[in-house]
Amino acid sequence: MKKKVLIVSHSYFMLLSAIQLKLTVLKDSDVDIIITDYSNNSNVICRNLSETNIFHKVIHSPVKHVYKGGNLAKKVFKTLRIFENEQTVKKRFSLDTLDYDELFISTIDIIANQLFKAIKKNNNKLVCNRYEEGYSTYTIQNDYKILEKITSLISVIDKKFAIVDSIQNLYLFDPELYVQKNNYKLKKIPSLSRCDLELKKVINSTFGYDDTKNDFNSKYIIFEESFVVEKEPIPDYDIFKEIIEILGKENVTLKLHPRNPQDRFSKHGYKVSTVKDVPWEIIQFNNDFRDKVLITISSGSTINSKSFFEEPIRTIALFKCIKPTPRLITPDFLVYIDRMQQKYGKGELAIPESKEQLYEELV
Repeated sequence: MKKKVLIVSHSYFMLLSAIQLKLTVLKDSDVDIIITDYSNNSNVICRNLSETNIFHKVIHSPVKHVYKGGNLAKKVFKTLRIFENEQTVKKRFSLDTLDYDELFISTIDIIANQLFKAIKKNNNKLVCNRYEEGYSTYTIQNDYKILEKITSLISVIDKKFAIVDSIQNLYLFDPELYVQKNNYKLKKIPSLSRCDLELKKVINSTFGYDDTKNDFNSKYIIFEESFVVEKEPIPDYDIFKEIIEILGKENVTLKLHPRNPQDRFSKHGYKVSTVKDVPWEIIQFNNDFRDKVLITISSGSTINSKSFFEEPIRTIALFKCIKPTPRLITPDFLVYIDRMQQKYGKGELAIPESKEQLYEELV
């Protein structure tokens, strides 16, 4: 009898990981996947993935409005949703059954807690796993402090329904880079390979990729991040401008972050990619960028890809060259980056500590 598995995906990166898990680690299991509406065009992605027939069932759950933050009263009400009954949870996520043997989640959030609690009541032997969603999985213990407090509420009432105490395995593309210390058993997700024709077909069908969606022909590719929309006072525009002046506009393409509301660069004559609806990981999966140089402040898309694909693409990360330091640059992150440099080499992942060192890396 096949094992029955449920995977929860909130982002494109999670979905890529989930697809690879299904085609490798879970190839002999019946796997349902919930895709929430936290990413743009999630309904289209869900429909496309369903047509590939690799999952037993693909479920689109438009739940962002239910769990969206707000004032203190809304946040308290959202937290109390952890205690909703199984039928309410089942209906909200359009589940026909709670009869699962394993649950895969990336983020320890209220959604994960609700699903775990509901399925655990149906199957006391439920195995709960986490899987990679990017470098935050390697560096942030139990996600954010507020989530630790939320999950501890359940522990007080009934410890066996606390997901934070019940996760057994953590699936990563690069387990040896994992920084945190906990009781997870670390397991490897096989790296993505362009030679895997089934994987390529599923990924491209799901995300609607075609070869025309690549205009990254410049030697240097600069990655904008979500500092604007997150209202972080990071002077990314200024340092990018300096870099482009050194390298020449004709040699640089900027990749805008999909969540930023405006293009700050085209009006100044900088070359900007027209690709906005395809994740970078999909573009890299379909193209060989080993002759390019990726420039970022701290973009997960460029850093994660080393573990995702295990191919040598030179990357320059600028987070030590600017002030203030981005909030995600924690002591754990620095340990993670140090381990990555040791594994892949400082020539492949350069982290200049001053603008003088940056200019030496560029010329």
